[in-house]
Amino acid sequence: MSKWRHLMKSGTTTTAVVLGVILTGVIATVKAEPKEKYPTPEYEVLATISKDIEIRRYAPRIVAQVSVSGTGREGLNEGFRILAGYIFGNNNRRGTGEIKAPGRGEREKIAMTAPVTAQSATIPMTSPVTASGTRTGLTVSFFMPPSYSLATLPVPTDRRIKLIELPEEQFAVIRFSGGWNASNFDKHAQCLLDRLDRENIRTAGSPVNAYYNPPFTLPFLRRNEVLVPIAEGALPG
Repeated sequence: MSKWRHLMKSGTTTTAVVLGVILTGVIATVKAEPKEKYPTPEYEVLATISKDIEIRRYAPRIVAQVSVSGTGREGLNEGFRILAGYIFGNNNRRGTGEIKAPGRGEREKIAMTAPVTAQSATIPMTSPVTASGTRTGLTVSFFMPPSYSLATLPVPTDRRIKLIELPEEQFAVIRFSGGWNASNFDKHAQCLLDRLDRENIRTAGSPVNAYYNPPFTLPFLRRNEVLVPIAEGALPG
């Protein structure tokens, strides 16, 4: 009997040690995760609706943007790959002449920012032609560092990429953690829209998904957001 008690005690000790190592690793990961690893667009909080929902006014900003035919993670990954190529050097430094193939002109690396955003988009069809002539896809955007203007950003070698200056805008925003699956974002988008409806705040566009962290970040540590544009003067009172 004493032998079994010894084994059970030994097993309990081993389990406790393993759990302790795992917990230590998780705590170390939490401590190592910076609050904001990358620069983010400037905004002002106009109102706080709940602990997770607020109204923001964003200053004018520039995005590199591409529309892709894929949806969900497939579309997000495709758009990310194209835009990452641009900021990592698939471009021509401004003032170096005509657009050349990647690696043929003077290239410029651009610092990564956050978040990466994705929004459902209607994309014109080229082939085959359908009755509507369109299909559903995603518009994926990277925010450019504020030190750039449209006149100084390098020219993309991939002609699918557009450089766009966005005006000052107001958004209702819900913040949450978890995976990047569609159900997580759709659930929180609906939660935000329902709350805006109850508060009589008029929306002015479709939801935008925002991804702030690298893909290897643990889901419970991620900062995810859904942003819904609201009309000027939409805030009651």
